[in-house]
Amino acid sequence: MTMIQTDHHSDHQDYLFNDFKDFYLEQQQQQQLKEGIINDNDHSQHSDSHQFIQRCELNEKSLSQFMFYSSSLSATKKYGHNKWSLRVNPSSGNLHPCEVYLILNSNIQVDHLSKNDSNNTFNNNSNINNSNINNSNSNINNSNINNSNVNDEGTFIYSYQPEDHSLQLRCEFPNFSFLFNQQRYFFICINTINYRETWKYGIRSYRYSQLDTGHLINCLKMSSNLLGWDCFMLNEHSSISNEFMEYLLGLDQFKELNQNEYGKEFEKFETILVIDTKPQISLKRDELIINDTIQFNENMNITNMEDLKSGKLNRKRYGTPNLLTNEHQEWPQMEPIPILCEQGKKDDQKTQQNLETIYKLQPIKYIEQPKSNLLAHDIIRTRRSAQSFDGKTAIDNVNNFYSILEKLLPSRYPSLWRCLSPFDSEFKSIGKNVNLILFVHRVSGLEKETEPHLPFYRLMEGDLKKFSKLSSCVQDIASDGCFSLSMITGRFLNIEHTHSFKYLYQEAGFIGQVLYLEAERIGLRGTGIGCFFDDTILGNLLEKELPIDPTDTDNEISNYQDLYHFTIGKPVEDKRIQNILPYSQSRVNLTQKIQ
Repeated sequence: MTMIQTDHHSDHQDYLFNDFKDFYLEQQQQQQLKEGIINDNDHSQHSDSHQFIQRCELNEKSLSQFMFYSSSLSATKKYGHNKWSLRVNPSSGNLHPCEVYLILNSNIQVDHLSKNDSNNTFNNNSNINNSNINNSNSNINNSNINNSNVNDEGTFIYSYQPEDHSLQLRCEFPNFSFLFNQQRYFFICINTINYRETWKYGIRSYRYSQLDTGHLINCLKMSSNLLGWDCFMLNEHSSISNEFMEYLLGLDQFKELNQNEYGKEFEKFETILVIDTKPQISLKRDELIINDTIQFNENMNITNMEDLKSGKLNRKRYGTPNLLTNEHQEWPQMEPIPILCEQGKKDDQKTQQNLETIYKLQPIKYIEQPKSNLLAHDIIRTRRSAQSFDGKTAIDNVNNFYSILEKLLPSRYPSLWRCLSPFDSEFKSIGKNVNLILFVHRVSGLEKETEPHLPFYRLMEGDLKKFSKLSSCVQDIASDGCFSLSMITGRFLNIEHTHSFKYLYQEAGFIGQVLYLEAERIGLRGTGIGCFFDDTILGNLLEKELPIDPTDTDNEISNYQDLYHFTIGKPVEDKRIQNILPYSQSRVNLTQKIQ
C-alpha cells in the first residue's frame, strides 16, 4: 500500500432478473431457523470480533440464510412514481450482470417444487415494480411442493432469484456427483450476462462485469462466514474448464438457440466457489489451528466428471431464455475479450499441494480498533453506495483507518472481516496482485508515524484533492470523502497472460466489497468508482515515485494497469427517497433481525 496524504456505483437504475419459477425457499422454512444462527447475544457476530463463528449444519434453513445475506434484495427505494431495488451485492449502474447458480446434491434436505416444462421460458428482463413486489409471493405455498420428483442421489443445478428469494431448477443429473463427501461441500457458480453492461458501458463493460463478480464473491464469502462455513475458488483445478462448466450449468443451450437473436446475450461462466460447511478450524488470538485440510483429489469424483464430459451421463434441462432486447448495439472491439480470457489455461498438476497452502498463511498482528456495537448481518444488509459526500467529515481515530487497511491484507483468518481467502490459494499467483495508491484527505493522526505492522508507505504530502478528483473523471466524490484510492497491478499479465486478466478485476472488486463493509462499520459509507482516466495516476505518480522492480526486465509503465477506484466518506442523504421493505409483509421475518 502506498499513501498520498492529502460514473461510481449507482443504486438508481432498474436491473434485470432471470426467472425460472421452479423452486422456492419458503417463508415457513425461514421461521424454523435454528436459534443462534444469527444471535444478537453472540459476541462473535459483532463486526469488531476476531472469533470464528460456530458453524451451522447444511440444510434448507441455513442455505436460505446463506443466499439471503449474500445475494438477495436489501431494500426497495421510491422517489415519486419510480421504484427500484437494491441488492446485498453492489453493481455498477445497478445493472447486475451476475447470476448465481448452486450445485447441490439431492441428499441435502431441500424441498423440490414441481419442475417447469422444458418449453417454458425464463424471464431475463422483468424489471421489478409495484405489482411484482406485492405479488412476488403469490406462488409460494405448500401446494407447489412436489417431493415425488426427488431422487435419492444425483446433482441438481439451481439458479438463485433475488426477486422473490427463490431457487429455480435448471439442470438435473440423476447419477452424477462432483464429490464423494456430499454432506460437507456444495458449490456456487457465478455467471455473467455481459450485455446488461454493454448497452451502457460499451467496450469497458467486461471490466465492469468482472468487478461486479469480485464484489459478489466477497458477499458469498461474508455470508459463509456468518454460518461458520469456509469459501474459496476452485477455478484453477485441472478438471475445471469453461466448456465443462457451461455444460454442467446448462449454459450450452445458448449455443443451440438462434445465433442472430442470442449472439450478444450469452450467459458465460466466470467462477466456481467451494463452500465447506464443516471446516475443522479453531482460532486463538495469535494462532490458527487447522485440524482437517481439504483433500480434493481424494474427494472429487474424477470418473463421474469424465463421464459427464463425454456425454455418458443423462441430463435433464429446464427452461429456455428470452431476450433482453431485440435491438443490439455493436461493440466489435469488446467481443474478443471474453474469448481471449478463456485461453491460455494450463493443467495444474499441483492442485492438492496448492489447496493445502491456503491454510499455511500466518495470521498477522491485530491493530486495536474502537469497539463497535453494530452487528455483522446488519452491516451486510444496510450497505449502500454513497452518491455524494459532505466534504468535511474526517476519520478522527487513526486506528479506524489502519484497521480498514489491515482487513485488506491476505490472511487465512476465518473471522468475519478478514476475507481474502478465496484469492489466497496461490493458483498461478491469483490473488495478492492488486496494490493500493491512497489519497488521504481527512484522517486525523497521520502526522505521526504510520502503523509499523502495515506495508504502508508515504510517497508525498500535500493537498491533492484536485488530482484525486481529476483522475476519477472529475467526480467530486473522489475528493470530498475521508480518503480515496486507486487499485493498480504490475507484471501479473506478463507472467500469467490473458487467462488471468479477469482475476485482476475480480480481486479488485473483492477488495472493494471489504471497503464497503468497513466503511459502514465505522459509521461512514463507500462507493466504487468505475469511471476514471486509466493513465492519469500511472503517468503522474508511478513513474516518479515507485522503485524500479529488479525482476521486471522491461521496467515500462505499460506493465502497470489502473483497475478500480474507491472512496469512503460521510454521505449526504437524499431525504426525498423513501425506503421500503424489499419483500412483502408476509415474509417480513426475512428482513428483520433474528432474535
